[in-house]
Amino acid sequence: MKSCRFHALVFALLCVCLLFSACGGSVKPTPAPEDTSPQTTAAQTTAVQTTEATTVPQTTAPQTTESSTACPHPPSEWVVVKEPTCTESGEKHRICPLCGHIDPTYPVPRGHNFLNGVCAVCGDTDPDYISPVYPPSEGEIISFRGSITAESITSEHTFTAPTYGRYVFELLEVHPDSSMHIAVSDANALIAPNQTVCELEGGKSYTVTITQDVGYSSYLLKIAPPSPTVDLTGKTSYQDSLEVRWQERFYTYTAEVSGLHRFDFSGFERAQLYAVLRNASDEAVAGDFIDNGSGIFAELTEGESYTLRVHLNYLTYQHKPVVDYTLQVIAPIPAPGEGEVLSFRDLITSQKKSNRYLFAAEVDGYYCFELSQFTPGASMRLSVYDSEGVCQMRKNVFDDPYGAIAYLTAGQTYTAEILYTDSESYYTLRIGAPKAEADLTGRELYTDRTELNSQQNFYRYTAEVSGIHRFDFFFEGDSVLNLSLLGSDGSLISSEFIEGDHGLTAELTAGESYKLIVIQHTSAADYTIRIGRPDPLRDITEGGSVSDNLGFYSECDLYTYTAARDGSHLIGLSGFEPLSEGMRIVLTLTDSQGNTLTEQTLTRSAPTVSVELAGGETYRIALTQLAEFSNYTLKIE
Repeated sequence: MKSCRFHALVFALLCVCLLFSACGGSVKPTPAPEDTSPQTTAAQTTAVQTTEATTVPQTTAPQTTESSTACPHPPSEWVVVKEPTCTESGEKHRICPLCGHIDPTYPVPRGHNFLNGVCAVCGDTDPDYISPVYPPSEGEIISFRGSITAESITSEHTFTAPTYGRYVFELLEVHPDSSMHIAVSDANALIAPNQTVCELEGGKSYTVTITQDVGYSSYLLKIAPPSPTVDLTGKTSYQDSLEVRWQERFYTYTAEVSGLHRFDFSGFERAQLYAVLRNASDEAVAGDFIDNGSGIFAELTEGESYTLRVHLNYLTYQHKPVVDYTLQVIAPIPAPGEGEVLSFRDLITSQKKSNRYLFAAEVDGYYCFELSQFTPGASMRLSVYDSEGVCQMRKNVFDDPYGAIAYLTAGQTYTAEILYTDSESYYTLRIGAPKAEADLTGRELYTDRTELNSQQNFYRYTAEVSGIHRFDFFFEGDSVLNLSLLGSDGSLISSEFIEGDHGLTAELTAGESYKLIVIQHTSAADYTIRIGRPDPLRDITEGGSVSDNLGFYSECDLYTYTAARDGSHLIGLSGFEPLSEGMRIVLTLTDSQGNTLTEQTLTRSAPTVSVELAGGETYRIALTQLAEFSNYTLKIE
């Protein structure tokens, strides 16, 4: 009993000494032998026993004394309070064995590791997961979503190939700081290490392994199987799409006519396709990179079959992940012969963005393109391109009908395009080839026709005598024509808009060649050109009289007369036929120096004028029609 009490007393004294030392007392306990084994304090023991708790109980209150702030906090083991999950942060801390100070830290969430739509860590489902079809339809895109984190550096997806052929693999929506690569394998071996294109067998299962090289990121894996071949024969257009780079589409086409064909692509943007056309011998007959609104030309033979391969060469995924395009096969239309007009009735809609017509020019000249018979208020754009895609003419069309012209070269191929702008409408497109230039020299009458708005007809005329010439046009209806007369150097001499029986007058020089251009301004017109030319200058000195007529507007008849005596002379007109009260003729008398001696208007009621002449002098008399036409007799007394 005494022994037990003694031991208890010794133990109590030791505790007092230890407590006194910890509180800064001067009494130091005798050092115990060095123990290198890990020390576990009561606080540590308590923390370990409560690792699942959200708060950590403390057995030692934090010290706030001066000696506590100077504690070196020797390292100790981390105590896990809560493991991080895929979506929530964790918690762990360590406790100083000397002062009980707690040093906490909170590990970040690990993030999901989705495999085939399910997280391999927590079992959560991916809301963006696209479930593939097993087996998918031929040509249908197979898609998988997944992610690779720092803790999981690979991801796998399994699919069944629907058919034999070329498969394209692409990773999209990858963080720009990440780097991944693809490997494809079957049950036996690796087929394509870090390749995006490989050939697979139909009906077999394959595994795609995504390996992380740098960083971590979610991703979208798209697999494009081979698509079925589409026959374009007899189709005016075909809608299709591509959504994976290097994905291919195949088309067949049997030419129904011989000639230059155009395979045209439109309806997409910020992307580039590549198209190549091969004949039955697998020889490439045409190929090029394709942007929106462009295509390839190829000379095809009637009855021969061809294969067109199209693949996606470039795509801005951030803008639009799928390229929807319209493919049109434009067979050649018969080239309009000289002066011939071709007509097409067609429809333009917001879905069918444009219609194109391919033709060859047979002659050099100004071709006319007219849009008519479309819905009031509709607007379209009319353009003409050469075989290199260079625009030859472009007009926005608001009026019905509307015409435009373009100078085309014989033997070249051109495309006329009607582009939708704001409303759908049926319309009629007419293409008119130029007529050959007609020579009006020596003719009195010439009959011709305009059929299209802005159509131009050209005529050549060489003046046989100098003087006032008249080109009169006679036609019926509400047509309006524009007449232009050009000199031999191309300079404009005169230009007039005419309706009905009108024309233009010009002073021409004998031996000079001129060009007359007739342009339809509104409505088609059958017209007749009557050419009025002046009579040669005639001397009427002998007899002092002459019978003649004024038959066209502004006609001017010229005469010379040498006076036999000095004095007053009477110049008069008579013999008017048919009689006309409204007939007016201007008489102009000039001397040999060109000075005007008199200029008076003669009418049926006042048909004479008196003038003073000098004997032996030669004078020039001009009679100009001012209103209405008439035969007449000129007499000088």
